Amino acid sequence: MVRVVLALFKHSNLLLFPVDPISLPFDLSKATKLECAVFRPAGSLGVGWIAHALRVITSKHRDLRRISVDVDNFWASIGFSGDVRKDVGEKVFNQWLDLDRILVHLWESFSIPVNVRWEEEVQVGYVEALLPEMTRRGMVTADLVDRVPESQ
Repeated sequence: MVRVVLALFKHSNLLLFPVDPISLPFDLSKATKLECAVFRPAGSLGVGWIAHALRVITSKHRDLRRISVDVDNFWASIGFSGDVRKDVGEKVFNQWLDLDRILVHLWESFSIPVNVRWEEEVQVGYVEALLPEMTRRGMVTADLVDRVPESQ
């Protein structure tokens, strides 16, 4: 069973999914005051749950100003062989492509910007492969997290 942590902060209207709610359906269709959605996928569980959550976003969600995908936890469970499809697996790879299409639709239909965050420079190519249409259109704003240098 997958544990779900969902926090809705009243003042900022920030919706946070720190753990994959793959086993639980949820519906954001009534969260029309939502301003920012932050998703944190974990590697082997994929991102299908994020696509599921975002499919219900409509013009009624007019306060939604940003969608963030923090992929640090996702990368922790995969190896980097250089073959993205092999490293994440066919099913998860296709989930990312589906998410890419949904995020493009949200951008084109409602001008909702997407921010993708990761730690390692090597992951840039992986993000480009998993979100190809968004990358091609220049719609992904990436936050490369600064690492604290190790003490010598």
